[in-house]
Amino acid sequence: MGERLQRSGRAGVASIAEADTEMAPRLENLADAYNYTSWIFGLVEPHLGDEVLEVGAGHGTFTEILRARGARVVATDVSGRCADLLRARFAGDAGVSVVQGGTEAVAGMPPFDCAVLINVLEHIKDDDGALLDLAAALKPGGRVILWVPAFQLLYSDFDRKVGHYRRYRKGALRAQLTKAGYDVTDIRYVNSAGALAWLVLGRLMGQAPSGGQDRVQFYDSYFVPVLRRLEGKRGAPFGQSVFAVATWPGLPLADRAVRAARAPSCKLCAPRLPRCPHAQRGSYAADPARPTSDTRSIGANRGFRLRRMRQGAGLRQQHLALAPPHPPSLEPQHPDRSRARLRDAQAPQRLHILHQGWQGQPLAPSGASPKGANRAITRHGGQSRFCRPRG
Repeated sequence: MGERLQRSGRAGVASIAEADTEMAPRLENLADAYNYTSWIFGLVEPHLGDEVLEVGAGHGTFTEILRARGARVVATDVSGRCADLLRARFAGDAGVSVVQGGTEAVAGMPPFDCAVLINVLEHIKDDDGALLDLAAALKPGGRVILWVPAFQLLYSDFDRKVGHYRRYRKGALRAQLTKAGYDVTDIRYVNSAGALAWLVLGRLMGQAPSGGQDRVQFYDSYFVPVLRRLEGKRGAPFGQSVFAVATWPGLPLADRAVRAARAPSCKLCAPRLPRCPHAQRGSYAADPARPTSDTRSIGANRGFRLRRMRQGAGLRQQHLALAPPHPPSLEPQHPDRSRARLRDAQAPQRLHILHQGWQGQPLAPSGASPKGANRAITRHGGQSRFCRPRG
């Protein structure tokens, strides 16, 4: 993966050395943004394990938080400067191992419970290959936890300078993880106000959205606590970043290609919605042996809805078959008449049922009015005014 990081996949994207120089002050500012880092860790913590692989550890801000939780961390970074800082920072901590390079540098190590990538995947040209490399380093049932920038619309000159090849959408990232063989368990947008600030400052005004330390401290102190409460556990309709958690099911490496080939896909919805109703229901677009036209896919989905409607009608018929029998005399005999005329015509029959009882059970005292008959029959056995079962 280290070689993938060093290739340029987008015109004008800065090299690793240039991006490292540009990112150095940003990483220092991140260390002082307590509320922001606490927000990220609050989302990450429920999915952590005891053995953690942190890819792109930078200056070790999150490494220290992970270590304080009690996890044993292997921190990797392709930057020699960052690797030296990590070794100096955790020199006396046996629970932190520092490796310079990508995931290929930990290939011989025991598998990990989870892999954490905070603003890292967007720096990798071949991110599909990187996800497969991470799967090789995980235990069966291990999780990959991602925090990546959102929306290509927000891609600015600052993204190019810090080495971002792309920004992500939630649907596209879900499709990418599914294609790599993962089961996505959580994915959401976060930091909606940050997206607006990035659009104005970074895209429209051409400035560095993160700015200096004063701007970072102001946003961290006044905006982040409010956003964290508002967005809660469900995320936001849009945001500056995408948070995703995916589980590796533990398939053998030889079965990866088979699983990727069987991943649900649809010409109408992919890559935004890989598990679309067309693919889930075995539509023509998901079956390589059948035509893949959009019309056939829509027709297959429509046919599924019709089948569900017929199933519901069958259940209703079973309900009617199991319902208690009605007095034959109370069945509507004149469907062309109005409700009022039909009710008046059946009033004597209703009174007879009320006074004499039905199946040996008296329903109302003698002398009840037609309106009282209707009410009594409605209360008895859940029957409506025409003695039809409810539902």
